[in-house]
Amino acid sequence: MLKSLVIKQLRQLISGLRRGRNGKIRTGASFALYAGMMIFLELYFFGIFTALFASLCPAMAKAGGMDAYYGTACGAALLFGVLGGVFTTYSMLYGARDNEFLLSMPVPPAKILAARLIGVYLMSLLSALSVLLPAFVLSWIFAFPGAAGLIFQLAALALVPLAAVTVSCVLGWLIALVSSRVRKKNVVQTVLSLLLLAAYFLVYFRITRAVGNIVEDPGILTAFVRKIPPLTWIGRAMTGDGLVFAACAAAILAAFAAVCAVLSASFLRLATVRRGGKTVRYREKRARRLSPFRAYLRKELLRLRSSSVYMLNGCLGTVMMPLAGIAALVKADWLAEKLSRLGSLSGLIPVFLCIAVCFLASMNDLTAPSVSLEARTLWIPRTAPVDLWAPLKAKIALQLLVTLPPAAVCAVCLSAALKVGPLAAALVLAAAGAFVFFSALAGLCWGLLLPNLTWVNETAAVKQGYGILLATLSSGGEAVAAGLAAAAVGFFAGALW
Repeated sequence: MLKSLVIKQLRQLISGLRRGRNGKIRTGASFALYAGMMIFLELYFFGIFTALFASLCPAMAKAGGMDAYYGTACGAALLFGVLGGVFTTYSMLYGARDNEFLLSMPVPPAKILAARLIGVYLMSLLSALSVLLPAFVLSWIFAFPGAAGLIFQLAALALVPLAAVTVSCVLGWLIALVSSRVRKKNVVQTVLSLLLLAAYFLVYFRITRAVGNIVEDPGILTAFVRKIPPLTWIGRAMTGDGLVFAACAAAILAAFAAVCAVLSASFLRLATVRRGGKTVRYREKRARRLSPFRAYLRKELLRLRSSSVYMLNGCLGTVMMPLAGIAALVKADWLAEKLSRLGSLSGLIPVFLCIAVCFLASMNDLTAPSVSLEARTLWIPRTAPVDLWAPLKAKIALQLLVTLPPAAVCAVCLSAALKVGPLAAALVLAAAGAFVFFSALAGLCWGLLLPNLTWVNETAAVKQGYGILLATLSSGGEAVAAGLAAAAVGFFAGALW
């Protein structure tokens, strides 16, 4: 039974990769294209961490701080795995659409939970490999840890993801517990996600800023890591200390077993509970008559509000653009000082400003996943006596409503901070508006051409599928490509042209 559940879980994880719109298995060039994109994303993160550890490893090996180096690598892998997997864990364990179907069958809940956890572990393993592999390979080049250290490091490739799964499961369990007791659970999930995202960016930027100082004086990082006992222990274990490694492995396995016991005891209740709903009393009142477009737009807004996964993945730019504009106003003098170093390119500041606004706007992608989310209700607009263009216009209008106001705020703030002049500011606003409209249309085209209608949970509908991936990647690329083309023209004809 467990084997069948695990196979089912693995098939669900790769369903967006292997299944087309009609549910048939993809083969040939179609599968190769999507797999190539996934490999590219994995290599992208692999390259980022390779560059980071390539700066740290030689200096720390020379200073005799390899235990701190290994502790840093394992801590980064743990943080990367937790931040990337906590809400995926919640969605896979408690938000899967087939939970109630499986629980209605003669299948023990513990086996359902075990199959889900295996899927979560595999996803965490991919995240950890992006961090640990470059860190360990570089250490073998600059300071080989010996046979025992090599064996322990290979074992850590399996144990660190298990620790990340343990922490993610605890946080996912807390989110499920809180969500089952509040009415607006999506608001809670969204706020928690934004806090985790802010924590991730804060840690990342601080680490990036500190790398230069650490390379000059490795003792800074060594002293910091050695003040954190878990990182110190795992670092010593990676250098070949067998006793410490056994203690670390035992602690991770014991923590995972305890978490599994707690999850097993509460899985049935949290996976099926529907508390926090508002009691509705019928009151007779006159119904408002809406046009088909307004009715579909209201439906899209309610759909967005009801899903934290949809909001976080589709509206990230809505949060980032005002923050970027406010930061530019606060750091206006610093920005002016940096841009003054551009020399002959300083006249193209309005163009670069426009690239920045459009790139931030490209983080919003609602139209492509909105088509995939129609999987169970796709037949309704197709059979309703309305023009099929009405629901499509509503999807475009949703992205415009969510993206245009923050893009305008960002453009105005950046223009004021950089003092580009009223005409240039107006052109930046116009270009940003045109780009937002274009990206909404392009995302809708990708969503209609390559929808993912075979999803089991919302995470797959919002994140997986050809259309969603191509819309996300092409939108940022279009912003940069169009901006560079404009810069090439502006270099000869002037920024306003």
